[in-house]
Amino acid sequence: MPQHKFESLNGFVDLHLHAGPALIEREFGAEEAASRAGRAGCRAVVLKDHHCPTMSLAQTLDERYGPEGLMVRGGLVLNNSVGGLNPYAVEAAAGFNAAVVWMPTVSAENHRKSLKREGVFFPVVAGIRKTPEPYLTWVDDRGRLKEPVETILDIIGQNPEVILATGHGGAGETDLLVKRAAARGLSRILVNHPLYMVEAGEEELKTWVSLGAYLEFTAIASLPGSPLYSIPPAKVAQTVKLVGPERIVLSSDLGLKGCGLQPEGMARFLELLQEEGVGQDEMALMTRDNPAALLGI
Repeated sequence: MPQHKFESLNGFVDLHLHAGPALIEREFGAEEAASRAGRAGCRAVVLKDHHCPTMSLAQTLDERYGPEGLMVRGGLVLNNSVGGLNPYAVEAAAGFNAAVVWMPTVSAENHRKSLKREGVFFPVVAGIRKTPEPYLTWVDDRGRLKEPVETILDIIGQNPEVILATGHGGAGETDLLVKRAAARGLSRILVNHPLYMVEAGEEELKTWVSLGAYLEFTAIASLPGSPLYSIPPAKVAQTVKLVGPERIVLSSDLGLKGCGLQPEGMARFLELLQEEGVGQDEMALMTRDNPAALLGI
């Protein structure tokens, strides 16, 4: 088998791509990221940044690369840098055509706790922090979603083109969020890397899929040699068999310095899954059809 099969990325829709400028050191800038994705035959990419909204940057790049066949979209992560669980930021993001609104990642309480567990790595932010950070959870003391999150779900429900992504909360937080979002009729729900940091069990995965959510698995966590390597490709393949490929999305999450380039890293991830018995038709569903359906294209 060749080291990289770039033809496997034709039509790929990457819902999770990082690029500079950013507070976390990146392998490439957004312009280069879009250029590389376009040359590899990708259909669309969504730029993600843990600290800043990416909609304006994405729109600029979309105007450049859209005529060449690559759609570029952006989104908002609800970390402390944008006010945390901030409905006003979500409403503004929807107005700027955000493709995805992610729940807290680096500001999540579960993210902080996860970094204390053996084998869990996440890059540090450049610079020295002088302001104490209140780490976030979206569940209150009664085991219910906090009121701002209910408002956020209202806003996303009024803007059904926006994907609700679950971020770095724990399995319990994610479970409550998915169930509540599904009960409210949200149809575009993406559970981010459910085995990395979230540490969901098999029954939770089955439940989320049964409610219409998609499960996302990322190249960066499954590429040997990546500092974020924690989910062997065999485990991803096992999950595909467990819940079926119809509700699984394969994203890159690439862009971190030293973790491999996109699209080469994504191509290698797909090859590793092939070696674990994931078929071409399943791969097409998870890299093209499913993320395209979430993105509405």
